[in-house]
Parts: sequence; structure tokens; C-alpha cells
Amino acid sequence: MLSNHSLDTPWPKVRRLRGRLEAALIQADPMVRLFEALADRTRAADHGLPGTGIPRTWESVLSAAFIVAAGYETRCSTLLALAARRGRIQERNFTGDGGLSSDAAFDW
Repeated sequence: MLSNHSLDTPWPKVRRLRGRLEAALIQADPMVRLFEALADRTRAADHGLPGTGIPRTWESVLSAAFIVAAGYETRCSTLLALAARRGRIQERNFTGDGGLSSDAAFDW
């Protein structure tokens, strides 16, 4: 899992997303479940927040997979699916208040 830190940093949102990724991969349409996971606005409990040196209020805001905060928000979510001789890249873009502004996909 990739976050804004080193690969596999055990941040609460990375642990939560890893579990949802594993569950999505056994579903009939995993892309739907994966986008749902990336849209999760659940914040970590205060006792589970990492100590990165920023104020605890910001640690809480940034602990969600999908962030909506004044001046700092999730702007897009992108999925890449690969199979033997085909693939799909799909990206959803969002407005500053977290609304969907576009959804595009490319298959090959």
C-alpha cells in the first residue's frame, strides 16, 4: 500500500484500506468496492493516530482515506487493473467539497 510516507507505513488508513482491498479482490466487480474504499471518510481514533509532528487535529483529518478539509482535500482517486493481455485505468476527480466532478476510464 502506498501513502504519503514510506511504502507499507502502518498508518491507520493504510491498514484499513489493505483489509478492504483484500475483500474487494474476491468480489465480482472489485473496481466498485475499491472506489468505495478510497472514498472512506472515516477518521482514526485519537489513540491510533501517528505522531508525525503535525498538530493532532490535522493528524485526525489526514487519517481518513478520503480527505475533505479547508485547503486540503482528495482531488482524485485512480485505479489500475491488469490482466494477462488487457488492462483498465480509471480515475475519478473531485471538487474541493468532495463531490464527483468526472469519472473516466481507458481499457486496452
